[in-house]
Order: sequence, then C-alpha cells, then structure tokens
Amino acid sequence: MNLKYIFVALTVVNVMSFIMYGMDKYLAVKGKWRIREVTLLSISAIGGGVGSLMGMLLFKHKLSKRYFRIIIPTTILLYWGILFYIIWHTPVQ
Repeated sequence: MNLKYIFVALTVVNVMSFIMYGMDKYLAVKGKWRIREVTLLSISAIGGGVGSLMGMLLFKHKLSKRYFRIIIPTTILLYWGILFYIIWHTPVQ
C-alpha cells in the first residue's frame, strides 16, 4: 500500500470538509437551505475530522452542538490512530 495515496485522499476529504462548514455557515447567515448535520458529521467520519474542526473553529460554526464537539475530535483521534498503525506496520522499502 502506498502511503502517498492515503495522505492525498485524506487531504482532499479534509479540504472538502472545511469548505462544507464554510458554506453551511454562509447559508445559515443568509437564511437559506443548509447542509444537513448528518452530512457534516459523515464527512468527518470518512476522514475529514481535521477539516471539520478547523471549519468549526474558524467559522465559529456548530460549536454549541455538544455532539459535534464530541464526534469531531473522536474521529480525528480514530483516524490518527489508524494512520499511525498503518505507518508503523508498513515495511520500509
């Protein structure tokens, strides 16, 4: 398994997640249709936790929702743990 592809995929997902939080905040301010909370949480669950957390903090969005404050950091820890496990068990070429 090539670690470069994992890092590229996680980077893309995190950038998408960050953009989605910014878009949702913009839509909230404008009073328009919003991105569903399950969608925002799902992108975090598939690897976009860092982007989600950065979006939450930068845009001051979803900070009052307790489950966002719990789920987002949990997904970050989970993915970092998996990533470190993969790196640790990948033979050096």
